[in-house]
Amino acid sequence: MKTVTYLDTEQKLVLPEIGYQLLHNYADQIQNWGVNLTDVDLLEFLQQLADTDGSSTIPPSVHRVLNSKACRGAIMFGDTLLPSECSLIVEELKQTSLCFQCAHGRPTTVPLVTLEALHKQIAKLGLWNGGSNELWHGLHQHVPSLERAAQRLSSARGLS
Repeated sequence: MKTVTYLDTEQKLVLPEIGYQLLHNYADQIQNWGVNLTDVDLLEFLQQLADTDGSSTIPPSVHRVLNSKACRGAIMFGDTLLPSECSLIVEELKQTSLCFQCAHGRPTTVPLVTLEALHKQIAKLGLWNGGSNELWHGLHQHVPSLERAAQRLSSARGLS
């Protein structure tokens, strides 16, 4: 679907000679996009067309706008979601090559727990429970030792 947008006022566009030649050579590709380009955007698109011998896909300015709209319309931290929506998002993120960032490089995940704070809380609970060294909900912090490292290595290899 193409639309034509007319400018409210005529704008003067100053192009270098090569820009004018590229504009003339790639007029059809530029008209097919039908986008409102600033002079800088147009020169950038013309350069892309020249670099790709006219086989360019999306003008850089359009790519920037699409990335921006994708981020603005995305689910943001703090948005309330149903458990099924969360599961679907995680499954879809698993299929992407850059699952931890958006198109702009912004993070798509947030830490749920800080291990240092968790260990402090477990230690505090241990003191409240009379200092027992029992497991608390399956969590226990072991003292680092060679024996413990050997035990973990054997466990990882499936020898224990």
